[in-house]
Amino acid sequence: MEESLRNITAIIEEVKAELPDAVFILQPANPLFKPKYYLTQVQELENYAEEKGLVYRNHWEKWPDPNSEEIKSYLNLQTSQPNAEGHKLWGEYLIKYFTGK
Repeated sequence: MEESLRNITAIIEEVKAELPDAVFILQPANPLFKPKYYLTQVQELENYAEEKGLVYRNHWEKWPDPNSEEIKSYLNLQTSQPNAEGHKLWGEYLIKYFTGK
């Protein structure tokens, strides 16, 4: 996670050098079924955003509990990526954030 945060910092610094008014919004990747260390990494990303004064959007609050069987209906279990239902849920979360609807 340390390397990921260093990479995020480098990207932000490069973009800000060219576009000082750029706004960054951080969000975690999609939830996984029965995550172990991943929850800690998500919390570290949120802490990083708070420390740096960046907007952080936690879409996980809209997903079913990652330890529940229900989460499986939102994921492609072979790749751990969202399936159509997962993309829809995540997309609706972002639409509501950006539009208020």
